Amino acid sequence: EAARERAAVREREGAWTRVRGIYGGAPLYERPVARRLGEGSAAEIKDLEAAMLLSPDSRADADGVLSASGGLIGRHSVGQE
Repeated sequence: EAARERAAVREREGAWTRVRGIYGGAPLYERPVARRLGEGSAAEIKDLEAAMLLSPDSRADADGVLSASGGLIGRHSVGQE
């Protein structure tokens, strides 16, 4: 019974969060700032993310920047290794 009450409370809180978001409260979604993909334009970051997700060799370097296929994708454009 206690678990059901906690679930009901979470559900009500979630509903109020949505209502507040709709009517000018805190944003319901905020794009992550640091995604460990390095820097670049929105299009470059999108390409970098796709390369990282599609590469079976994706790894983070010592600085935490993600890399794919043995080349640092967060430091320069994909395909310019």
